[in-house]
Amino acid sequence: MTKHLFSLGLTTTFVSGVLLATSSFAAHSEEAQADNFNFNNWYVGGEFGRKRQDDLCKKSLSSCDSSDNAWSVFFGYEFSKHWALEGGYTDLGEYSTTGLVNGLTNHAVTSMTGLEFAGVFRMPLTEQAGLFTKLGAMYYDGEEKNSIAKFDDKGWSALFGLGLSYDFTQNLQGRVEYNFLHDLGDSEFAGDHGHLTTLGLAYRFGSNAKKAPRAPAPVTPVAKVVEPVVVAPVEVAPVEVAPVVVPAVNAFALFDFDKSAVKETQALKDLAAHLAANPQAQAAVTGYTDSQGSKEYNEKLALRRANAIAKYLTANGVNASQLTVKSVGETDLFASNATIAERLNNRRVTIDVAEFTK
Repeated sequence: MTKHLFSLGLTTTFVSGVLLATSSFAAHSEEAQADNFNFNNWYVGGEFGRKRQDDLCKKSLSSCDSSDNAWSVFFGYEFSKHWALEGGYTDLGEYSTTGLVNGLTNHAVTSMTGLEFAGVFRMPLTEQAGLFTKLGAMYYDGEEKNSIAKFDDKGWSALFGLGLSYDFTQNLQGRVEYNFLHDLGDSEFAGDHGHLTTLGLAYRFGSNAKKAPRAPAPVTPVAKVVEPVVVAPVEVAPVEVAPVVVPAVNAFALFDFDKSAVKETQALKDLAAHLAANPQAQAAVTGYTDSQGSKEYNEKLALRRANAIAKYLTANGVNASQLTVKSVGETDLFASNATIAERLNNRRVTIDVAEFTK
C-alpha cells in the first residue's frame, strides 16, 4: 500500500511538472520555431491509471496481485484534426506472486516499463468531445526478483487503444482511454495480455488554425506645414449689359356697321402673343367709328369696340394692367366718309404698343 501511494505521488508530481513546463515553453514557442518547423501541431501530456495482467494468478499460487498503479508521459504530432502520431514512456507498475517452487516458498515481485509508439485516429463527436483509437506497439522492459534468482524480459507487444477526449480550452484537453497490450511479457514470466486504463491531460502548443498575420504598426501621419500664399486681389471691372430696346408695334381691327364683334386676324394673334410674352409692355387700345349716327352714340359704340378688343387680348394671356382703353368716336377719322370703303376703314380699333426696354 505504501508503495502504491508513493507511486501515485511520484506520478502526480511528474505530470504536474510536465504540464507546467509545457505551459511555460508554449509561451515562447512562436520565437522558438524555425521556418521549416510548425511547433503548433505538437502536444504533450501525462496519464495516470491502473494496469492489470491476464493469467498471472495461477491455481498453484498461494497469493497473487496482478494489478498496480501505472502512469505515463507522452508526446504527439497532429497531421490534421483526424490523424496524429504518439510516442511515450509508461511505468506499468509492479505485481507480486507467492507459491511453492520445488517444495520451497517463492515470493516474486515483477516490475515493468514500456516505450509506446502508435498512430492515432480521431473522430469528433461534438465541438469539444471526440472519440479516438490507437494502433501501434510497445517495447517493454520487465524485471522479476524472487527468492531464488533475478530474471529480465524484453520485447515487443502489439497495442490497441480506445478513448474519449474533451477540449477544456483550445490548448488543454482531457482524455480517458483503455489500451490492450497483446502478449505483454513471456507467459511464464508475466502472464499473458495486459490491460491499461488511464485518465490524463494533454497540452497543445497551438491550434491547427492558421494564425492571422500580425497587423503592421500604425503610422502616425506627419502634418506638413504649408506656407500661406498671398494672392493680390484682382479688380474686375463691372460688365455693363446694354439694355435691349423693343420697338413700338401696332395693329388694328375693323368692324361691321353698328357692330362691336371682333373679327380675329393673324395680326391680332401676333400682337396678343407679343404682349403676353412681355408683361412690361404697355398698349393703348383706341376705338373709332364712322360719321354716321349721332356723336354721343358713336362715342359709346367706339368704346364698346375698344373693350371688345381688350377682352380678346386678356383672353389670350395679356394682363389687363398692360392695357389702356379709350374711345374717340368719330372725331379722328382715318378717311373721309364719302364711300363705303372709306367708312369701313373708319370703323376700327387701333392697338399701339409703346417702345420698352428688356
